[in-house]
Amino acid sequence: MDRRRFLQTGALGAPAVLGVGVTTALERGADDDGLHTRARSGRGLGVQRIVWSGTGEGVALTFDDGPDPELTPRVLDALDRAGVRATFMVVGERAVATPDLVRRAVDAGHEIGNHTWSHRSLATLDPDAVRAELGRTADALERIVPDAPVRFFRPPRGILTGAATQAAAELGYDVLLWSCTRTHLDRPLEPGSVACLHDGTGRSELSRWPWRHGLRAKRRAEVADLPAVLARASRGGVRFVTASDAVR
Repeated sequence: MDRRRFLQTGALGAPAVLGVGVTTALERGADDDGLHTRARSGRGLGVQRIVWSGTGEGVALTFDDGPDPELTPRVLDALDRAGVRATFMVVGERAVATPDLVRRAVDAGHEIGNHTWSHRSLATLDPDAVRAELGRTADALERIVPDAPVRFFRPPRGILTGAATQAAAELGYDVLLWSCTRTHLDRPLEPGSVACLHDGTGRSELSRWPWRHGLRAKRRAEVADLPAVLARASRGGVRFVTASDAVR
């Protein structure tokens, strides 16, 4: 894909007016092995899925809002000690600021995904700005870890707009949401669940947003608890995997 052209006009070469081909979500049924939307082929956009949970036996372990120079190394250490591989949904401006952490995650066998450039709410942006949020991050990850495939996009806070859905399709991404958070990990989990945890705080301008200092304290507590969470899950028979391993 010509990413410069993508940022300027979109993959179709003009302001897009065609639908991406995403259908409404299907309820889990006896013959449905995962809760996700099934997508039809859009003209020129291929096939895209919006995924809440997978079809594999493991539980997808994902981390949002990093990389963070304080929190991400601690998460990587905990995962390494537990022998767990996870998926890191990366904020582009944070990846550019700490590229070695992205490389370390990939070198350790973890998966990376696109979590926009600046972690702004996509509901507040026009389609061109949304496209830039995804495209700039795609470019950054391609430069930092050129051999690491990126399959998934996750919108900040799970707020998915039509413009974001189309931009993700133009870049060839499936949209990865989640079915459980940290508070659910102490309970039995269904195979194929997608767990959303955090290794960062998203946007980096803490001085502009005083409430984010409280968010950092919350993230520190979540990361500090991660080794115990992984140990309890292992004792309970839960096998954590990357999103691509859980979503077939």
